[in-house]
Amino acid sequence: MLFAAELSLHSNHSHTDIWVISLPSLAGVVHADLKLFLETNLPLSGKKKPSLGVSDAKIGAALQEEFNISIQTGGVVAEITRGVRLHFHSLVKGLTALAASKAQLGLGHSYSRAKVKFNVNRADNMIIQSIALLDQLDKDINTFSMRVRAKKVRSSSVDGSVTKPATCTPQQANVLTKSILNMLVTDMRPLSMVDDEGFKEMIKQFNPDYHDNYLPDRSHFTTLMETKYHATFEKVKETLRGINSFLTLTADVWTSHATEAYLEVSCHFLSEDWTMKTFNLSTMPLEEWHTGANIMTWMEEVLAKFDILPTKIKAVVHDSGSNMVAAMRLLEEKHGWASIGCAGHTLQLIVNTALKETTISRALGAARQLVEHFKRSELASTKLEMKREQMMVEQNALIQDVGTRWNSTFYMIERLLEQRWPLTATLLDPEVTPKGKHYFDLKPEQWELLEELKQGLAPFETATVYLSGQQYTTISGLPQVVKELTQAVHQSQFETSSGKSFISSAEKGLTERWGSICTISGDNESPVLLAAALDPRYRKLKFLTPEDGIRLQGSIEVLAVKEAKTTGTQDAKLQRANGSGRKSALETLLQSDTDSFSENEGGESEEDRKIQVVMNEVRLYFGEASLPEKEDPLRWWSENEERFPTLSKLAKSFLCIPATSTPSEQIFSAAGNICSQKRASLCPRHVEMLTFLAMNKSLMQFGII
Repeated sequence: MLFAAELSLHSNHSHTDIWVISLPSLAGVVHADLKLFLETNLPLSGKKKPSLGVSDAKIGAALQEEFNISIQTGGVVAEITRGVRLHFHSLVKGLTALAASKAQLGLGHSYSRAKVKFNVNRADNMIIQSIALLDQLDKDINTFSMRVRAKKVRSSSVDGSVTKPATCTPQQANVLTKSILNMLVTDMRPLSMVDDEGFKEMIKQFNPDYHDNYLPDRSHFTTLMETKYHATFEKVKETLRGINSFLTLTADVWTSHATEAYLEVSCHFLSEDWTMKTFNLSTMPLEEWHTGANIMTWMEEVLAKFDILPTKIKAVVHDSGSNMVAAMRLLEEKHGWASIGCAGHTLQLIVNTALKETTISRALGAARQLVEHFKRSELASTKLEMKREQMMVEQNALIQDVGTRWNSTFYMIERLLEQRWPLTATLLDPEVTPKGKHYFDLKPEQWELLEELKQGLAPFETATVYLSGQQYTTISGLPQVVKELTQAVHQSQFETSSGKSFISSAEKGLTERWGSICTISGDNESPVLLAAALDPRYRKLKFLTPEDGIRLQGSIEVLAVKEAKTTGTQDAKLQRANGSGRKSALETLLQSDTDSFSENEGGESEEDRKIQVVMNEVRLYFGEASLPEKEDPLRWWSENEERFPTLSKLAKSFLCIPATSTPSEQIFSAAGNICSQKRASLCPRHVEMLTFLAMNKSLMQFGII
């Protein structure tokens, strides 16, 4: 029933016809049932219109507008209503005081439900939440009691199995020891953990016999770790030896808690099934100055360690540090390696420069101070949780940004805007913020600026996440990402002067650092453009001018012809090595005349025919429709490798290049865990071993080692 109310109707004929009606306010709305009731019972058609007393002023005003009669509220109306409620059971025949009390209780409940439904301000959320809390507590109590009963049933059998001595054979002990070592390496735990009392007690509960007779100490686990490192090293070395395509390196320098510097080098390639693969080659301790010449020498030493020829390296992805840039320039001159700046670092520089505007810096400083206040104050944090519940806002923790990661600033802004009103309400609480000390809350113009910064930083965050992927090719999408990012920034419309300044600075940074990424200059095309051309999603080269697109297709043809010649030469050498290419003396004597006759009669040599086949392959590739952007280009190459045998080899060499040095930074995180304060005494050699095992753990997880 939509309308629920307690109604009492009285008539006083001594002086003036006064009708008194008592009902709850439903936001000043005249319900259809109430209207029908009054039209049926009030003498509205007579010459003398009645006067109606209403207990609620809002509904009274609505009734006056509906029926055009005199309305009275308050005063005598309230007294009459109170008296009727008190003696209602005496006025109605057959109604007892107990039944009236129950009816009033039921009507009160219905009134509260109607209030919940019709109150647009939701002012009664506390009632709703209290009821929900009681229901949840009832469920939790039932669940807890069931678990207690289940635990009592299992306790006897569990106690018996724990206290019962368990035997352990040498073979089982060997398996357990290997499992502990894998746990230490995979989770990057300190080797000293095996000597901790808590760890020993846990092992004793699991298998007392293994604990008493077989559990090795730290020195033995160190020896096992070194043995596993050498086995994994040889497996990585063997795997890389079997790769026929080019490799790409990522490199960076990092300093541990013990102020020891390390050079991290990783390699990337596409496997036979077109899957992206990454191996950590080295976390080399550095004992000399980090000059460009020294970094070049160290990287050459890493390659020599794994028997990797310098000619097998296609490119190196690195940050924009001056020493790394100098080292890459030397390596490019010496070995012809392509030097590619990390797209993540480039985005970091562009965004950080744009965020240095004075007003933006102050707003971000105030935001950091606000987040820090709630993280340090337990009272403020508790009050904030309560305000979130009241306002039905997600219980998400505030995020403190990190200076070296601009995207953490974006996440901080995003979370602050999500929690703005609970934060403001909490800061207005006098228990949290004393009177006169409301300096933690941001000003309205700062909140407005944060809204604009969120909108302006969102495209950069999307680009960063995409370009940092490791399971798909990223370098080929860089030109398209830069183009779309530039368009998104250019189309942004901000109201504040600081927001406009951010957009202007971001546009300038994109132009300065990536303005020439979609242009061809010089004889050597960028590996980025070559990779984009070999990505079937972008083979129409719409991000280039028509002239540059034709030039890039010509460069692909030249590279494809070189690849075909190289492959043919290698096949011929292999045939001679196997003896299949040996000719008789007569064939040798007649070889020159036969070759000459074949060339003259056909009008072209075998080499010319191969070149023509390759050129037709290139034209067929660029002539087909582009692959949709959501499709996987590596899967497409896997399915079309036989159709484009020469181009597929080029694609494997270029599409394996990562757009960022994210793998290096992840290794720094792993090395940072290994070189934590508790493990800062580790020697650099063991740091390299543990990091190598942790980052190449996939070889162990799949049973290769």
